[in-house]
Formats: sequence, structure tokens, C-alpha cells
Amino acid sequence: MSASEKPIQFRGSMLFSAVPLATFLGCTIVFLVLGAVSDVGMIMFAMAGISLGMAFCTDMAGYCERVFSLMANRVATVAIVCWLWAGTFTRSWWARPS
Repeated sequence: MSASEKPIQFRGSMLFSAVPLATFLGCTIVFLVLGAVSDVGMIMFAMAGISLGMAFCTDMAGYCERVFSLMANRVATVAIVCWLWAGTFTRSWWARPS
């Protein structure tokens, strides 16, 4: 069984595998109800969900490998993630009070 086929184990139970999706959906729904949904917020919620998934995973390297292999080509993924981080923090930086 190769590393990409090895099942991902989570601390607690398999219910913790739903933490990334639940984080993203829960935060997005809250912001939708508050009328404050934006693409920047959704990107941050997705990143927070993936980060929480890493925290609950027993093999962090295997989890990251699976996330990246399922997203797309690694070169394209790195460029997209850098673009998203830069866009998110640039908007946050300019939106802060002086």
C-alpha cells in the first residue's frame, strides 16, 4: 500500500475527519446570516478548516500530502495558495484602521 493509499487516521474518531468541512460551512453560514460573507472570509474559513484537520490528524505529513494531491498539480497549487494568502492578507492589511 503506497503512502497515497494509506488511510488517514484522526485523533478521537472518524467524526473528526468532518472538522474541516464543518468549520468551513459553520463559519460561512454564520457570516451569511450576519450579511458579511466575502470571498476573503470564505478563503480564511477554508484555510482554518484545513489547519484544524491537520491538528486532529495523527500523520500530519500524510494529511498534507493527501490534501495537496487531491487539490491539483503541486506547482499550480503552490501558486494558487500563495495568491490566495497574498490576497487575503493584503485586503486585511488595507482594511485595518490607520
